[in-house]
Amino acid sequence: MKQLSRIASAVALAAGLFGSGQVMAVEICSNCLYGATDATYLGTHNANTYDSSGFRRDSFAVGVVTFITDTYIFDLQPVGGTADVNANFRPVGLAFTSWQVQLFHATATCPVLAGSACTNGTVSLIGAAIATGTQVGSNADLAGVGLTSGRYALQVSGFAQVLVPGQTANYSGQIGFAKIPEPTSLALVGLALVGVAVGTRRSRKA
Repeated sequence: MKQLSRIASAVALAAGLFGSGQVMAVEICSNCLYGATDATYLGTHNANTYDSSGFRRDSFAVGVVTFITDTYIFDLQPVGGTADVNANFRPVGLAFTSWQVQLFHATATCPVLAGSACTNGTVSLIGAAIATGTQVGSNADLAGVGLTSGRYALQVSGFAQVLVPGQTANYSGQIGFAKIPEPTSLALVGLALVGVAVGTRRSRKA
């Protein structure tokens, strides 16, 4: 019974460390429409409050196979965190091929207002992509990408195929953030688990 009590206490401590800072998530840019400009700004996101944004492009009016590259700029402040990205492509099937989502560092000039156009967005990418997610079925995803605070570019790119009359090629997606646990928090959780191990050994000797 004492051993179970120690384990329960350690689990409660670990849960408290990771759950105590959680607050209601905030949506910064609600389903922001790509404006066919250089880049669209998704706003400033705070990983501490689990901020997220939605983005979309309503239609590709194409009569031939066309390569599309759309750029969304966002800021991650005041701290870094982990990013999760999902892009959903409609209609499914052969409307899109070889699609991917990529994250880059960026130095684009953007207005304060989320959903507005940035200037020099597509030429502001620095070096190789930080992370890349490729199309699987009708989705392209990135999960658990660690980012420091700063400005970033999210690019959605690929081929929009020839469509039957009356059909449109759309996509929508989401990007969300969560704070990375501080090293001190991880150390405290480790100490709690070590305490369980030590207590178990002592109980066996007794």
